[in-house]
Amino acid sequence: MAARSTDSTGVRVPRPRRSPEGTLRSSSETDPIPDVDALIADISDTGMDPSRTAFISFHVRFDDRPRWENAAAVARSKWQVSLYSSPAGYMLRLSRQAEVTRESLARLRAEVQALVAKLGAVWESVTVEELSGANEWKALQAQQRADKAGAAVLNAVPDVTESSSPSVHAGPSGAGEVA
Repeated sequence: MAARSTDSTGVRVPRPRRSPEGTLRSSSETDPIPDVDALIADISDTGMDPSRTAFISFHVRFDDRPRWENAAAVARSKWQVSLYSSPAGYMLRLSRQAEVTRESLARLRAEVQALVAKLGAVWESVTVEELSGANEWKALQAQQRADKAGAAVLNAVPDVTESSSPSVHAGPSGAGEVA
């Protein structure tokens, strides 16, 4: 399990893993998720709610462009894919929304390990992002759509108190009456 420290805002964050000699281990020497239970504990320690769905990204490095492009084409059927480069090589970010459960994380880990082995890449890291902000935005967007729909309905109904011209009103019988 990664050691934990507190950042300047007081949030507990995992520290990078170190070798017994105290030096940082390169990500190619270790599985970014060697212990699924430890990852879930790290997520909880940062204040995220592990019972909620999260946006999980796996960052994979390729040494040559053709394999990188091929991997992106292969992965697009199951993942949200982002291509970028870094000084270390050609990077592929594989992302999806998933539950932060032992079973879900173990399954995703196995999928990424199989893909990396098949395509000859190095799995550099994993990130887990909270979706609460996105859910709050969805709620706000839904409210705005409802407000606009309500305003559209109100604007479609003529205001007979401001108009001196005749208007048509559907009465209880459904027949139009001139007002």
